[in-house]
Amino acid sequence: MISRRQFVFILSAGALTARLKAYAQAVKVPRIGFLEPGAQDSGLTSAFIRGMQDLGYIDGKTMIIDARFANGEIDRLEALAAELAALKPDIMVAQSTPGVQASETATSMKARNSCGFTISPRM
Repeated sequence: MISRRQFVFILSAGALTARLKAYAQAVKVPRIGFLEPGAQDSGLTSAFIRGMQDLGYIDGKTMIIDARFANGEIDRLEALAAELAALKPDIMVAQSTPGVQASETATSMKARNSCGFTISPRM
């Protein structure tokens, strides 16, 4: 037979578990769209991920990075930006002016008062 103390403990643990699950569902993990006109191994992507890790963000845990690479084919940027925009990222990061322009076109950033970003390596 279950004691009153055990019953209260089980009931409390169940309520706490339900609250923690609700909290976990309420916390939104930011989704970042990353548009790179170059190749994946250009170093910018890994530098961006390292910089985010320095700020406490871990890809796949505290943020999600969806990256697309044009591999030097600038004419592919608009299609890749549209692909990223369809994923509904919270922010899009683009390297180079053509990348930022493609991101703006794909997401209607100008209409939403959002910003485009350009990443450049440190000199």
